[in-house]
Amino acid sequence: MSRTYEGLTRILDRNGFLVDAGKGNLTVTDDETGEWSGSIRLFTGSALESQSITALVEVDGTRSLAQVGPAVGVIGGDFVNVKVVGVERPPF
Repeated sequence: MSRTYEGLTRILDRNGFLVDAGKGNLTVTDDETGEWSGSIRLFTGSALESQSITALVEVDGTRSLAQVGPAVGVIGGDFVNVKVVGVERPPF
């Protein structure tokens, strides 16, 4: 059975500085390997709208390395969905 998380998700650089934050919708796609992916809803104009970075994704104080960005869709003009693919074990 796959685990899911929906809620506040922070994106930090590798030094722990906040890059952005939004509403994450994350899912463990393979329980055995710990693979996870999903999207984070950010405001339009975020640097991650057009770029992709390897960053720390934080959920409830737990961090995990992931590939974040670029945007995969615009929501109502004010928000974008940015894709996330986990590199390490899920933070939820």
